[in-house]
Amino acid sequence: MKLFSMFKKSAEVTPQFNDNMNYMIFEGEGIYSKTGRKRKIHIEAFSESEAIETLAAEYNPETISISRVPFESPSEDQISAMRKHGNKIPKNACKIDITFYMHKIIEHQHDPGKQLTEFATKQKVKFSYFTGEKSLYDCIWTQFSEIDKAAFYILCVKKDKTGKWNFDRFDQYEEAAKEILKDERFMNSFKRYINSGFYGFTEEATSRSTNCYKIALTI
Repeated sequence: MKLFSMFKKSAEVTPQFNDNMNYMIFEGEGIYSKTGRKRKIHIEAFSESEAIETLAAEYNPETISISRVPFESPSEDQISAMRKHGNKIPKNACKIDITFYMHKIIEHQHDPGKQLTEFATKQKVKFSYFTGEKSLYDCIWTQFSEIDKAAFYILCVKKDKTGKWNFDRFDQYEEAAKEILKDERFMNSFKRYINSGFYGFTEEATSRSTNCYKIALTI
């Protein structure tokens, strides 16, 4: 009985960290600078050092104590839906993983390229590595500011034209985006994407005839 109790306690305190997400969750406590009182902390970040650096803007850095915690486990409904359609539950998958994975399966999405996933992570876009290409575009688009949306659109236009990503020029495209967003001709056709989303270009797309596409090509 004693051995069983020891084993149970050990199992409860050992978190099963999920490495299928490109970011992490941290929890802890610290003294909130404005009130001088201790507060509980819950923060999402790409590393512990980034989390502490972010928290230091509002908390006394010397009082911050955080540790990584696991993502929420898949729901019973998710597990049931996966099994119903004959799909295996990926190892260590969390609730968010399964959401991405199910969209990928249902919509028959292709895997995103490594360059695109690395770019998204560098830009602090949060997603699961079980994402499909369309879902990753949606994450990028949803989490980007209007300027970054325009810069990413230019990037995609260049990729559509040359077949190659030029992620090293993204900063340059951000500067260009500040100007073309003032262009009425560009905005009249680009606003459709701002309102409805943008998922890149396909062979069937007719969006290459728009003013925003033509203007992006000149940059």
